[in-house]
Amino acid sequence: MKTYRQLLEDIELISGIRRATRGDMNTAQDEFDYSNKKNLGKIHKDYSLYKSGGDFFIIHDKSNKVVGNISNQTPHKSKHLEVEATAVHPDHTKKKIGHSLAVAAYKHLHKQGYTIRSGNEQSPGGASIWHGLMNDPQTKKYVHAVHHPYGGKKTDLGQASKLHTGDIWQSGSGEVRRKAASKGIRMHKYSSDATDKAMDTHLELRAKK
Repeated sequence: MKTYRQLLEDIELISGIRRATRGDMNTAQDEFDYSNKKNLGKIHKDYSLYKSGGDFFIIHDKSNKVVGNISNQTPHKSKHLEVEATAVHPDHTKKKIGHSLAVAAYKHLHKQGYTIRSGNEQSPGGASIWHGLMNDPQTKKYVHAVHHPYGGKKTDLGQASKLHTGDIWQSGSGEVRRKAASKGIRMHKYSSDATDKAMDTHLELRAKK
């Protein structure tokens, strides 16, 4: 049987998060039920966040069911998260319940002293989530753009909301750039490693101190 992490690799990427099926959530539920876990508190009046190993599970309190998961690449004791994938059950997406569980979970972790790092490449939907965080009054000063090429020097580019979005995100696909623009994000047109100003740039939502 595939693990939940393996199943995530087979699920279509929609709106910046992985939209999981009921069967996928059943698998996640099994992993959650039989693991050592810690309750990190409520992220919304109807939802709580749990940590198990290095990953995080969003629970619908009334049903006590797993409805979301944040898969993390860093060691489970670290408070620095490198998000590999975020999955939310289709019945609990923003369109269904009126708010984003992914954003709520990220903000909750930020308040609890976690630093969350995005990948270097994101879908227009994923970029939209981070674009919201970097313009949210509660989090904007904590979201920084960082340029960090493989094997190279890490450079803090400063508060992301003060930068042009083209300095953060890039794509060689015209379709992707058009979709991003519809969400208010102007992506830099990828040309080459030497000239692409957004290459090897990621975002960090830094811990609230």
